[in-house]
Formats: sequence, structure tokens, C-alpha cells
Amino acid sequence: MLRTRRNLAIDTANLERWLRLALLLGWIASLLAPAVSDAEPRPGADLQPRTRIQRPRIAIVIDDVGAKPGAEVGFTQLGVPITFSLLPQYRETAALAFRLQLLGFETMLHLPAQPLREREVDGPGFLTLRQGRAAFMRLLEHHLRAQPLARGVNLHMGSRLSQDSAAMARILERLKRSKLFFLDSRTIHTSVAYYEALQRGLVAQVRDHFLDHTHTSASVLEMLADARRTAETQGFAVVIGHPLPCTLRALRQFIAEHGSHVELVPLSKLMHRGLPGPRGGEDFTRRPRRRASPQTPTFGPSDRRQHSAAHH
Repeated sequence: MLRTRRNLAIDTANLERWLRLALLLGWIASLLAPAVSDAEPRPGADLQPRTRIQRPRIAIVIDDVGAKPGAEVGFTQLGVPITFSLLPQYRETAALAFRLQLLGFETMLHLPAQPLREREVDGPGFLTLRQGRAAFMRLLEHHLRAQPLARGVNLHMGSRLSQDSAAMARILERLKRSKLFFLDSRTIHTSVAYYEALQRGLVAQVRDHFLDHTHTSASVLEMLADARRTAETQGFAVVIGHPLPCTLRALRQFIAEHGSHVELVPLSKLMHRGLPGPRGGEDFTRRPRRRASPQTPTFGPSDRRQHSAAHH
């Protein structure tokens, strides 16, 4: 009996040693596995080296989709990921969003919001600072239901509303409940929308360039070249255009000439949560200061070239 117990003790000790050895070998194998996998890729695997330098990324957002039926079709044929932002006040909005999703495109809600000047309002359904809270929230819910497939939201016009922290808080808290991202189109330099979104922990981003302030292909190409330089500097750029023939022609040419040098991605790929540091000479960890009256647009140096009254 004593010999049996001694043998069992020896066997148990040996088993523990073998288990430790097996665990050690498994750990070593896990360290070596990525190197072996990279050196000898499986047939059919991606042969691009994993250590390649990432190309600068650009997200292209096309606003005002749905206002002119069929204007978006050419953009769906470019062969690159485009993010379409759909106006909610048209009956076909939900059906159009569904068709775009079937084609593999990301869609957003282009939320009508109060511009600086009332005469610039181009349709019904604008959220304004004059509305009471209940009416404001009812209209917001109505627009969200009109575009149920939206991944995120940006404002249509909105230069007045986007300067108001209380109004933006109402919108952003509602978007947060639905886990929608937010893009600040920055139709005015003193917008607080991006700052407020980050303060509330939303997944958010801010526009870098407008493409089609001037309705010529040459001007749009110049803006796209600016966007590429921005992306090369900060790693990415977010651009906004509209479903215009000049924008379509310029994008076609840009993709043909520069497509191999940049990576075009859906907007959701460039979203982030939390407070970033300074970007493009501005520190978005600080609330933007209003340097002019609400009736006077204030633009940064790059915005002056890109802005038009239609964006207000």
C-alpha cells in the first residue's frame, strides 16, 4: 500500500511537470504563430504584407439625397464606398435608403435644422429654436422614423441651430439612445455640435472639406486635392459633396488618378468616441467661442473657399 501511494505521488508529480511543459510549449507556439502565418500564407489568403504603411483614408459623404430622384444613381456606380445622407421629408426616403443598403452603401439621416437666415429654408420639417421642447422632439422622432436604416446623422443647413448647446443636447441625447453616430458638417465655424457630441460620449466626427461650393468639376477636383493633402497630414479626411453632375465627374477623375494612393472608406470607419486633441489648428476639447453675432457666419481659412449659402 505504501509503495502504491509513493508511485501515485511520483505519477502525479510527473503529470504536473508534463502539464507545465505543455502550457509552456503552447505559449511559445502562440508567439511564433503570427510570424509563421505571415511568412507562409495559406492558399487564397491576402498576400499583402501586414506591415504595409496604411494609405491615407477619405470618407465621401453625399448630402441632400432624395431631393432630386435619381441624382444619386451615378454615385452608386463609382465602385467605391460612398455614404449617402438622405433628407427625411420625402415619401420615398425609406425606400431609397433600403435600395442603397441592398447595393451595399451606408446611409445617414440629413436632419433639417435652422439656418442663419430664414429665407434659406428650402422645405418643411426644420428643427428650430422657436419650437417648444415637445414639438421639437416630436419632429425629431418623425424624421428618425422616416430613415430607419440610418447609421448616423448630420444636419441639413443648421448654422443657427448648431451654435445652440441646449438644442444640440436634445438631438444628441436622442441619437445616443439609438446608438447613431453624428457628423458635424461645420456649416459655421462656431458650431458646438461636435464638442457637445464628444462631451456626451457619442461616436462622432467633423467635416474637413466641402467639395462643391463652386459648381465646376475643376473646383471640385481642387477640393479633392486639398482633401488628399489633409488625409496625408492627419491620416484621414471627411468630405461632403452633393449629387451634382460636376461632383460626379470630378469624383470619377479623382478615383481614376488617385484611387491607388488613398483608401476611400465609409464614414463609419472614421468615427471615434472621446475627446481628441487639436486638429487642423483647432482644439475640439474646448467649447468653440462665438466671435460674431448669430447673424454673421464665421469661417476658418479653409472654409471661406468651400462655403456657400446653400450650406447654411
